[in-house]
Amino acid sequence: MRLLKMESGIVVQRYSGTWLDIGTWNTLAEVMPEHTIGRVTMDEMCKNVHVVNTLPMPILCMGLKEVVVAARVRRAFSFRIRSAPVR
Repeated sequence: MRLLKMESGIVVQRYSGTWLDIGTWNTLAEVMPEHTIGRVTMDEMCKNVHVVNTLPMPILCMGLKEVVVAARVRRAFSFRIRSAPVR
């Protein structure tokens, strides 16, 4: 709070819209318009699965239940895949 008191160029503006903090995997899954983003294939056994794939290669999900899978490029020739349960 002290840093804000020292700042002279701050402007506050009222926001009257709806706010939704999508800082959790559960909230992200709720606001995704589709269950998949990117190149994703899921089999018929997958239930309540959400996938965000920004990799150039496809992701295949088989038999998953209640998870969010996120895959992204970290640096050249390296990638990371994470998953988290959806509650």
